[in-house]
Amino acid sequence: MLSGTLERGVERMSETDRTYLQRILEDNRKDSRPEMSADKYFEIFSAEQVLKKYELNDAEIESGIVGEGGDGGIDSIYCFIDRLIVREDTSMSHLKKPNRGVRVELMIIQSKSGKGSFNGAVLDKLLPTVTDLLNISRPISESAKHYNKKLIDIVDRFRTHYLALVRQRPTLSITFHYVCQGEELHPDVIHKKELLLN
Repeated sequence: MLSGTLERGVERMSETDRTYLQRILEDNRKDSRPEMSADKYFEIFSAEQVLKKYELNDAEIESGIVGEGGDGGIDSIYCFIDRLIVREDTSMSHLKKPNRGVRVELMIIQSKSGKGSFNGAVLDKLLPTVTDLLNISRPISESAKHYNKKLIDIVDRFRTHYLALVRQRPTLSITFHYVCQGEELHPDVIHKKELLLN
């Protein structure tokens, strides 16, 4: 599977497609980020593919990569308000107009560069993280010691902007993407997908 969301299901890749993809990934990594490991580059590539419609630049893509120690099973996370990426320097003053239909999107991506199957263990790690970090009744500071600073900062910005817009009744969309080159879907993945989406 090259890409797809847990909501849509699995898009299968043939062995030939996978061979092409691996060659493209390796050539692109050597050309653009030769110092980067293949696994880390796959995180960037996955985010680029998932977020194509937003036309983000390299800095914007990299701003959401949080896959390091303390990531809680999240490799990348992005918040958009009316298709504008929310970053530390983003001004949202133009969204303060009353009675405006605002769309808030949170995109969460888990990337696995190996050839193995989709694994339910990935969702085992992601489910408690999402439950913890998106519980807006609990201060983000209570979770800060469990996750890396970059992840906490992005979730904090999402919470802050969403709550600031709540009087405008924004449409909220949270999408999970599990991207890997696997072909087999472990039976647990379907069950855990439903738990995550509820």
